[in-house]
Amino acid sequence: MCCIRKYDKNFFNTMSRRSRYFVNKYCEREEEIISNVLSMQREIDDSRRIAKDNLRKILQRIVDKEPPERAETDGGIYVGASGISYTFLRLAECTALEVETSQKHLSLAEYYLRSSLAMVQCREGRSNTGFLLGSIFDLKNRFTGLIETVKSI
Repeated sequence: MCCIRKYDKNFFNTMSRRSRYFVNKYCEREEEIISNVLSMQREIDDSRRIAKDNLRKILQRIVDKEPPERAETDGGIYVGASGISYTFLRLAECTALEVETSQKHLSLAEYYLRSSLAMVQCREGRSNTGFLLGSIFDLKNRFTGLIETVKSI
């Protein structure tokens, strides 16, 4: 027990002699940090530009390889023509993209959707065709509302 008290006493003496703060080394490097922030912002802007360019290339490749008039209609709402339509619809809703791009995506979504509906209706001969993963008519109704919203802007 004696040893413990001695240990405790030394421990508290050490703690009381220690400083309870540390020197902020970043104050000295403030200008360097600010210039790094500006550099990082440039890198972020460059990354955004590159990402948008890559997105544009990927979408163009989709349109080239799977044009609406020949797009696959099997597989539900997330693949084939209806899936491509849904992708373009979601991109049209994306606020990070320019309004002109959103208009283009919206028209492509409508084009793929109409193509998909026409192919499925011709093949199955009925107008209330639904898909395993959801109804394409729900997508169509949502799409119509989005068109009206974009036209009002």
